[in-house]
Amino acid sequence: MECLVALQALLAQRDGYLTASQMVERHGGTGLPFIWHFGMWGDFIIVSPLIGVIVGTCSPQWRVTGVIVAAGIGLVGSLLMGCVYALGTIPQVHVHEHQTTVAGWIHLLYTAVTLSILCLFYLGTPRLPMTILVVATALLTIQLFVGTHMVLGLLKSAGRVPWYPDQPLKSVVGWTILLVGSLILWSRTIAVFAFR
Repeated sequence: MECLVALQALLAQRDGYLTASQMVERHGGTGLPFIWHFGMWGDFIIVSPLIGVIVGTCSPQWRVTGVIVAAGIGLVGSLLMGCVYALGTIPQVHVHEHQTTVAGWIHLLYTAVTLSILCLFYLGTPRLPMTILVVATALLTIQLFVGTHMVLGLLKSAGRVPWYPDQPLKSVVGWTILLVGSLILWSRTIAVFAFR
């Protein structure tokens, strides 16, 4: 998982979207470079290690049919997210001019694997380890906040990222993803506690 994030960074370097200065110099405008895409940092620091812990502790409980169904859900979810990203007007490391970049396709692969494993963890693990469940839910809530660019929005409101034209703190879609995602994660976590 970490290698997929690192590969995106290498592809962003090649494409001129690794750093803000590189992006402005090579593309002469605004956008979202890899280094400032805090969701990528969350993938590297939070999600990838968490996925490793989940697979290491819970995979013996998973069944082949569950893995196949989860893989399908992960793939469909990832492709839907990719379609939504392609609708955006802000050039970034994963999408330029409504076209998914090579780094974007790697990110969609990463997302498909992540969603699949999280589906298996939350819905296909009969004996969820309570400590891992609570920690996972807390970390994924943080990742939702970071991944919806809310941190970047805070920096934007402080005038720290003049090359980033979006206003994440005013995004209805961003707040909806954050709230609905958090609600799903925490409701499942609370349900596990209630029925244990």
